[in-house]
Amino acid sequence: MKIALLSKAMVIGPYQKKAEELAKLPGVELTVIVPPAWVEPRVGVQKLEPQFTQGYDLIVTEMRFNGHFHYHYYPAIGKIIRDLKPDIFHIDEEPYNYATYHAMKAGQRAGARMCFFTYQNIMKRYPFPFSSFEKAVYVGADVGVAANQAALDVIRAKGFTKPSLVIPQFGVDPVLYQPGAPQARPANRPPTVGYIGRLVEEKGIQILLDAVASLRQPYRLEIIGSGYYRTELEVQAARLGIRDRIFFRNSVPSRDVPNVLSKMDMLVVPSLTRSNWKEQFGRVIIEAMACEVPVIGSDSGEIPNVIGDAGIIVPEGDAETLALRIWELMEDRVRRLELAARGRQRVLRYFTQQQVALRYYQLYQAMMYGNVPYEPAPPPPVFVAPTGYQSFPGQAPYRGPDVAAPQGNRPNAAASDYRGASRRPNAPAAPAVPPAAPAARDEEPAYPPGYGDAPDPPPPIAHEEFVWPPAERIEEEPPSVPAWWPSSSLRPPKPPEQPWWLRDDRDDDQQPQ
Repeated sequence: MKIALLSKAMVIGPYQKKAEELAKLPGVELTVIVPPAWVEPRVGVQKLEPQFTQGYDLIVTEMRFNGHFHYHYYPAIGKIIRDLKPDIFHIDEEPYNYATYHAMKAGQRAGARMCFFTYQNIMKRYPFPFSSFEKAVYVGADVGVAANQAALDVIRAKGFTKPSLVIPQFGVDPVLYQPGAPQARPANRPPTVGYIGRLVEEKGIQILLDAVASLRQPYRLEIIGSGYYRTELEVQAARLGIRDRIFFRNSVPSRDVPNVLSKMDMLVVPSLTRSNWKEQFGRVIIEAMACEVPVIGSDSGEIPNVIGDAGIIVPEGDAETLALRIWELMEDRVRRLELAARGRQRVLRYFTQQQVALRYYQLYQAMMYGNVPYEPAPPPPVFVAPTGYQSFPGQAPYRGPDVAAPQGNRPNAAASDYRGASRRPNAPAAPAVPPAAPAARDEEPAYPPGYGDAPDPPPPIAHEEFVWPPAERIEEEPPSVPAWWPSSSLRPPKPPEQPWWLRDDRDDDQQPQ
């Protein structure tokens, strides 16, 4: 099964882990096509970070109109696809983009089965020619993949009647993103509230500043990211009189994010819905949960579905409620530990790169053979790194607990003017018959008895194969508040206690073992 994956998002190193996991699966011959860099509007340049490139071919090709979502494209994509002749061409782009339309025409000429991806969770009507691109992609695609349920509803409302389902674009590597080593907290260091992401107005960081400004106990707020809104945020912090408690830091390399998260006591994602945008996933949420950092998120877009019962949800734009939740989490050590454990387990169940790769593998089998029913992949076993294991790039790669690397003797494809050195020395030949799906954890066969024996036509791919578990709000009781809280509608507070970070036993859960 020859698969070509076109994705500008995979210039980011940790995202490439999905490709490695996919390339390990039986019968997969994978080629990933990326630009040398992507210019993120209002943020900056994201250069290619080759970190996880084993087991598949990586092609770096020129992008025209870099930084323009709607009309960028890859001029060499026709030649690349013509030479690769893939069975499946997955275009990791929105259906209304010119890059998707342009690449799909190349895939159709090569006879590939086509798949597109969408994050767009707000119904929008696009002007010509983008509306024409969108209609043409809907006609030419065999399958549509949505990052969230709202995006799936949008493409169906626009008339895409072919098989479509919800799969995240990427997961996280549970080895790279895992709790840091316990460290003693300095006695004079207050709790750290964190934000990581773009510094733009719709991300709601201004609501977070309003919230922490009402807190009277010591704290530090770390805001990590780049964007045009930083100056406005610094002015707001000075106006609120909290500039000395706010620490701004430019975007860090993706490989350093786990280390940054491990130093936070909680992460806040206060996104705001706008007429043209609402939160589409919130990747930093699953990164924080994987590192056992409690998460507080607004109810914008997909955030409640990603967090589920493993964090705290607050109404978007409500600074007072957000402040109360931050104060409660600072005061309640038991709850912090509970949410940390829940978050890690939720990531292992739904959001690892291995889980995501398995679900795409099952989808590709359905596209290829037409008779492999799609079912969500079973959750992987909990992986515990051995003592002294180093999880950052440069160390031995994590290949997964239960999937062996493919074996074969196919020679490397000849290099060309657009192909770098091959990174897939042992690619197996495409199977002549449908391969067996990955076995379930109880070792029962993945297909029903007699699979492939009957001459009847295969059943169609279902439309509602996977929906995120419904979000659950853990907090059902009204919050307890300090006596100085400026609201008469809230109930009296609990008796005051000494803050946890000043108690004699403050570090009993963070001392080295």
